[in-house]
Amino acid sequence: MPDLVFPFVLAQDAAPAAPAAPGGGSGGGDAPSSPGGFPSWPMFVLIFVIFYVLMIRPQSKERKKREAMLSALKKRDRCVTTAGIHGEVIEVDEKTVLLEVADGVRMRFDRGAVWQIVPKEGEAPAEDAKAGGEKKGKA
Repeated sequence: MPDLVFPFVLAQDAAPAAPAAPGGGSGGGDAPSSPGGFPSWPMFVLIFVIFYVLMIRPQSKERKKREAMLSALKKRDRCVTTAGIHGEVIEVDEKTVLLEVADGVRMRFDRGAVWQIVPKEGEAPAEDAKAGGEKKGKA
């Protein structure tokens, strides 16, 4: 019994076929426009602009910032890898970084595995120094 009901429901949901145009053609005439007569292409442009401002631009800024950080990586910098391993840079190649993670324990990583450079004692990171200076000036 349920097998007979299911095809009946599908038949009701289907839209009736459009009547054929006289003369056998496709009907001629203008392309249908969106409701209200407003063209749809400005909406697509607006969606793309919003997508660019919210997604693409910030990602490219972060990528440039990360590339600058990786190119500034030098010997004796303290850094953290993406795996969370803290170490001191011993050697830097084009593609790899040799970190000393403990006395006598050295590990080689891809340069892209460096997540951040840790500021040395008494040295404030560039972003925090700006924020801290503004806070001190206001207090």
